[in-house]
Amino acid sequence: MLVGRTLFFMFGVYRRQALPILQACEKRIRYCSSIVNASEWEDDDHHVSAVLEKYLDGDILSAEERRCVDHVIQGHGVSYHPNDVAGVLKSVYTTRDDVGFPKGLHSMDFGQHVSGPGVDDALARDDIDTGHRMNLIDMETITIDDASTVEIDDALSARETERGIEVFVHIADPTRWLHMPDHVLAVEARQRTRTVYLPDGKIPMFPSRFGTDVCSLREDALSPALTMHCCIREDGSIIEDSMDVFPSIVSSNKRLTYDMVDRILLEDNNTMVSVLHRAAERRERRRIQDGAQTLHIPESSLSVSYNEDTKEKEVTLTRVSNDIASASRRLVSEMMILAGDIVARVGSSLSLPLPYRGQEMPVRPSNEELEQIPEGICRSYYMRKFMLSSLTRVSHPIHHTGLGLPGYVQATSPIRRYGDMLAHWQIKSALRGDLPLYDAESLQTVVDEVQKTSKRIAVLERSVDDYWMAVYFQRHREQNPHHPWSGILLNWIRQEYGLAAVYVDDIGREVTCRVHMPTMVGQPVTVYCTHADPLTRQVVFSDAMLHT
Repeated sequence: MLVGRTLFFMFGVYRRQALPILQACEKRIRYCSSIVNASEWEDDDHHVSAVLEKYLDGDILSAEERRCVDHVIQGHGVSYHPNDVAGVLKSVYTTRDDVGFPKGLHSMDFGQHVSGPGVDDALARDDIDTGHRMNLIDMETITIDDASTVEIDDALSARETERGIEVFVHIADPTRWLHMPDHVLAVEARQRTRTVYLPDGKIPMFPSRFGTDVCSLREDALSPALTMHCCIREDGSIIEDSMDVFPSIVSSNKRLTYDMVDRILLEDNNTMVSVLHRAAERRERRRIQDGAQTLHIPESSLSVSYNEDTKEKEVTLTRVSNDIASASRRLVSEMMILAGDIVARVGSSLSLPLPYRGQEMPVRPSNEELEQIPEGICRSYYMRKFMLSSLTRVSHPIHHTGLGLPGYVQATSPIRRYGDMLAHWQIKSALRGDLPLYDAESLQTVVDEVQKTSKRIAVLERSVDDYWMAVYFQRHREQNPHHPWSGILLNWIRQEYGLAAVYVDDIGREVTCRVHMPTMVGQPVTVYCTHADPLTRQVVFSDAMLHT
């Protein structure tokens, strides 16, 4: 059974970083081209045009359509870079002028007009919130991120009071410089929609000179922020009159990693980190009481680095601590959820159009049905299929079943997500006493556009991830084709065909697998990779090492 998607990898999101991938696939591409019957598409320009447009839009291609793309690219001597494919489509197969790289998927190069004069113009602008920006530079403030993070969106402060735990969530404030959505940096950010994360690099939403150097809440720097504040009672509820959102200026005292925070929590209960942890525990308990769905499925991180000695890209798959094991990640997650809760409540009190996110109540399985599924990862996996997709409305908050909240607004990553910056513009306008930049109708239009582009980006990210996963297992097979992988049978997909979902513990990934041996859900199983092909991004697993 194939793992992942058969969507053909959209090579060349940015030409420089895609080159090693292209080189690695040249032999396989030539092989595919050699088995293609050229006459199959030669007389049907309409068919070829439609297939190439599907490729550029990031749609899933059938095996025949992938062969068609291979044939066209090889026949015209171009690369798989979408710009090259668009050029062939535009010049040969269609006269349309709007053919091109899917909107929102851009290169790392912002162009001189954006990264140069565009940033200069933004930095020269006055702070229109100076009159009510609260000075919090003397408040103890920390950031918690992965060691590799350079776009630091959020910082945290907390203190014990008679009323409860007072929490401050400070969020980077790019709208301090980008007052309106028509600024060249804001226009570029809207087109990109969000930072794109790939195993071998990322495509940022802002030039690093602005997003990383200016907006990030760097250690010991004086940084403009948008602060969400509240006081949390012992039972995890929020004291209503304590909620506030306001512009601020902060200075992070210390940059911490998740591992550092986990160690602090084990060693010392008298730090601000411990206070934040207690606040997070209160909020988590409260949300669960209010119906939040907590699914704990371990994940992994796929990264690609260049080896100077071998002159090749090395693929590393690292299991990431799950939420149960990592108190630090739970802490940060709860604080970000708290910030989104506060923004939604404050926005609602102001009758403010915002991108309110929610989730409808799923049809839950019966208790008897759940009791048949082992607790832990198997039950979380089973419950996940009942969860419904999130919804976005701009006129009023909508209940978010998954989070157990009456309303929620994503507003904690404005350096990396354009939708979060929309929320900042809206709420800061209201705080100044101005009309919001967008009324409900116009905001809905922008939100719809952003979500559509974001879905295309997600397809790209998954496709690239699948490619490097295939490379990872292909190389493992070359070294040891009989390597066993330890896993747990999560659930049967089609038991009559022996098709199951298996969590491979060694790599922290869920795979689809043929299971021939009698096995029950929750039991350990040893699986083998029987096939891996980066060109099609196909990886096949079986619990028996079949002859290939």
